[in-house]
Amino acid sequence: MLMQVLANGLMLSLIYALVSIGLTMIYGVMHILNWAHGEIVMLGAMGAYFFFAARGLPFAASLVITVILVGLLSVLIERIVFKPMRGLHLPSFIMSMGLVYVLQAFATVTVGVQDKMLPSVLTGAVNLFGAILPKERVMLMPIAAALTVGYYLFLEKTRYGRAIRATSMDEVGAALQGISVDRCAAIAMGTGSALAAAAGCLLAPIVKVNPFMGEAIVFKAFIIVFVGGRMSLVGTILAAFLLGYTESLVAGYWDPVWIPMIEMAVLAAVLLFRPGGLVGVEIKKLGAERE
Repeated sequence: MLMQVLANGLMLSLIYALVSIGLTMIYGVMHILNWAHGEIVMLGAMGAYFFFAARGLPFAASLVITVILVGLLSVLIERIVFKPMRGLHLPSFIMSMGLVYVLQAFATVTVGVQDKMLPSVLTGAVNLFGAILPKERVMLMPIAAALTVGYYLFLEKTRYGRAIRATSMDEVGAALQGISVDRCAAIAMGTGSALAAAAGCLLAPIVKVNPFMGEAIVFKAFIIVFVGGRMSLVGTILAAFLLGYTESLVAGYWDPVWIPMIEMAVLAAVLLFRPGGLVGVEIKKLGAERE
């Protein structure tokens, strides 16, 4: 039972990390609250259904095509919708809420409102130290881990990755150093959304795919981002594992109905006692900021 809980927790944590990392970088660079990030996950799952189940392409090819298309669409959305809202929390949040309904309507018109089930990518199950897992879930974990590590290395080792990090830390200072804030915003939006789309593709074979599946996911992603520290990549990954294993332990040893309450209790405790998050910079009081 313990190994089953640990294996399920690892799978959840990796998926949550993929979704939340992109949301963290988008917030860090653009300073917007993108509630439509969950619909990006939904588009990823819909892409897997469209290319893999409906068109018969290999799952790997469907994953790559979907990630590229959703990434490009997200850059277009950033240019048209979010660029004028950059740095404006409430207007950007309201705009993203409208975008939620637009993307849900697009998915509904395109593939319908009914739940979609994808055919199995891999059949059978494996025994991992006593935990019985379908091969599809086993396939998900190394791919999600590789994408997470790859994005971390991209941010740490590449020129564009360092530019994104610099912009997220100090936008004015980065601009004075010759870094294009607009380009960093587009790259952050495109790559962050591509990770979310990849998470949707990986989830598609093991969950029911529908136009409204992103709502619960984005709620958890925002909890992770605020618990981790808003602009901290390491904090986001730690918070994703904290949330994933908390869900798995509560579902395995207690009752899943308690999961939302426990998650909100963790968020409330962090905001009360460490407003900057687990690894984030401490937030000053409003009065001190004005002074």
